Amino acid sequence: MIPEQETYQQQLTRMRDEALTRAVRAERDVRAAEDELGKRRRQVAELIEQRDRAQAGAQERAVILEHARDLLEPWGGHGDSWPDIAPAIEELISEARRQTTRAVQAEARIAAVQELHRPVDGLGYHEDGRYEGDRLACSTCGTPDEYATWWPCPTMRTLDGADATAGAQP
Repeated sequence: MIPEQETYQQQLTRMRDEALTRAVRAERDVRAAEDELGKRRRQVAELIEQRDRAQAGAQERAVILEHARDLLEPWGGHGDSWPDIAPAIEELISEARRQTTRAVQAEARIAAVQELHRPVDGLGYHEDGRYEGDRLACSTCGTPDEYATWWPCPTMRTLDGADATAGAQP
């Protein structure tokens, strides 16, 4: 090779290597920018959700207050008395929310009890002296043998609103 060509080839190789290095950096920067964009999108979505919840709460209060105004109007409630009435209404709203929270918690506890007390195959003792697995027993009450508590157990009958002492299988 001619020395000039060698220099030219070396220059081309160097330029190619520099271009590859820039491309790798650019690709890394693009991935970092995409990650950052994803974070920002999640933050924006969270802020929008918070705004929506705040607006829904404000709308709910406005509807409740308007409804209260309509209900109190026949008994002499009017615009001048709203500064005195509004705090009481806000307290009623807070109490309603507390009761709703308690109801949700109670439902969760009931679901947990229902998960514990579920029907399983029970081994039943018959008068003729044989045992057969032809009855359902409670998975929690008693044992699934001759000492089984038959399904539905008193706990489940109580949760269903029935008399806990009535309706058990023999």
